[in-house]
Amino acid sequence: TGRENESVGRRLPVIDSSIAGLVTPKTVLHAVFRRSGVLPVNQLVDLFAMAEILSKQPQTRGRRLTVVSNAWGPAEQAVEWLQKDGGQVATLSPETIEGLKNVLPADWRPGNPVNILRDADAERYRKAVEVVLKEKESDGTLVILVPQAMANPTETAEQIKSFSRLQHKPFLVSWMGGHGTAEGKAILNRANIPTFPFPDTAAQVFNYMWKYSYNLQGLFETPELPADSGSTAPKRQKVARIIDAARQAGRTELTRQEALRIIAAYHLPVIPPKAAAKSCDIIFGVFPDPHFGPVLLFGAGGNQLRIYRDISLSLPPLTTTLARRMMEQTRIYQVLGSEEACLIGQIAELASLLVKFSHLVVEQRWIREIEINPLVVNPNGIGVKSLKIHLHAPDMTPEELPRLAIRPYPSQYRWDYEIRDMGTVKIRPIRPEDEPLMAKFHETLSDQSVYLRYFHPVALKQRVAHERLARICFIDYDREMLLVVERPDPNGGEGEIVAVGRLNKLRGVNDAEFAITISDNYQRCGLGTALLSKLVEIGRMEKVDRIVADILPENRGMIAVSEKVGFKMQMDYEEQVVKAVYDLRTK
Repeated sequence: TGRENESVGRRLPVIDSSIAGLVTPKTVLHAVFRRSGVLPVNQLVDLFAMAEILSKQPQTRGRRLTVVSNAWGPAEQAVEWLQKDGGQVATLSPETIEGLKNVLPADWRPGNPVNILRDADAERYRKAVEVVLKEKESDGTLVILVPQAMANPTETAEQIKSFSRLQHKPFLVSWMGGHGTAEGKAILNRANIPTFPFPDTAAQVFNYMWKYSYNLQGLFETPELPADSGSTAPKRQKVARIIDAARQAGRTELTRQEALRIIAAYHLPVIPPKAAAKSCDIIFGVFPDPHFGPVLLFGAGGNQLRIYRDISLSLPPLTTTLARRMMEQTRIYQVLGSEEACLIGQIAELASLLVKFSHLVVEQRWIREIEINPLVVNPNGIGVKSLKIHLHAPDMTPEELPRLAIRPYPSQYRWDYEIRDMGTVKIRPIRPEDEPLMAKFHETLSDQSVYLRYFHPVALKQRVAHERLARICFIDYDREMLLVVERPDPNGGEGEIVAVGRLNKLRGVNDAEFAITISDNYQRCGLGTALLSKLVEIGRMEKVDRIVADILPENRGMIAVSEKVGFKMQMDYEEQVVKAVYDLRTK
């Protein structure tokens, strides 16, 4: 109805935005996919091809491909498709070229693609492929066979099928020729070597493979907000006062001076650099998406914005790596890195500013939209020339504000804690880079400690396996919280993890289950009480109803700690465990 529309209009003000109109739901979704490690493909057939290949072949380390073929045309077609979508032709080392000279005819011309000539037989294929597979500067190999006088598809397949077992990088083949190559393809498929009827298809699949690996590398970085120390700490209270004053006045648009003071509080340069002959205009922006919350925007700004629409999107928060990858999606990034622009020295600073900008977005949830356009970049420096900041409607509640799609590292759950006989320890959420420390921690646990924690024996080899520790160290902080107690090295070296506490939200209810493990070297020092108290505090902050646990009756130390913290204990004789319950709704 009209009255309902009027109400919506008051709560979600219509803003004359130059950035929200630049994107579509599809571009936002693709940005979410990239940030989540998901790779979109163009066709349904590509989806099934990738599913099969990833089950048969190892992930690629990079985008460099070596092509071996008995004909120039198909090899050049593969290279064209490879480079068209960002792939690269591997540069062969002198050792590889020398090895190929020893197995190929004297008139062979060195280079990649490796053209082993039209008279190549199965034996020549095997020898050439064996050489190129040793190339360390190549991330994958594509072997192309075109039916010619000496090229027998079936014999060649028999000769090269064993290479699949020796490879630690993708090994693809394109057996051209239709029905005449069917038997050879079957041999290769049984050896888990993917086959393609056309070389351009194989090259496109390799591009998908390196992009997928590239996405995953960024995925396993956990963004962390900057430490609140020194001159680098954002002036959050100053920003809060500016925003509160605007909201109390019923305003959703900040003045230019207010906007400049806010970005200056997060150490973004507000004074444009001195004019220079070489200069680029950049745009930083953020806008709300109804499904994924705040979305960051980077691209070519100024007059180029609407002409070229050269932009990329990502989800906050960002690390420096993620910021650079966001920038790499644009053509303006290539301009910045070119010798003609003389701006390559500003790329690192631009990535740093993009990270700071993402921190502003994460922390200041009342900000609805920011447009910094242009951000002037030239050899003399970087600075804001123009910007706009809009706020959410004044009558919105904090609960109604858009939530971040990706939760940042929960820095608020870090404490320095005094432990008797140990001094000061650090209690903090786990990070992905803690995997080596976690492996060492498990080496300090006795069989008895392991049994009391897991209710059954678990071998050390199993506990420190990379796959298991990766799942433990890289967690979704919305679903679980894992605290580690780190004891610093008094000599300034690497510290050690001496205890671990987990709070895992249970499905279907608003309860969370706790578990605590303490190194045998540091038991009975008060670590259990400190950890459990902090887990209860986190449960309260995360609005959990109850914290529960099952404890073995013989684990008297954990039972005593739980009672001390305030848990109610009850013996379950059927399950032969002690049930510990802390009801946060009544305490």
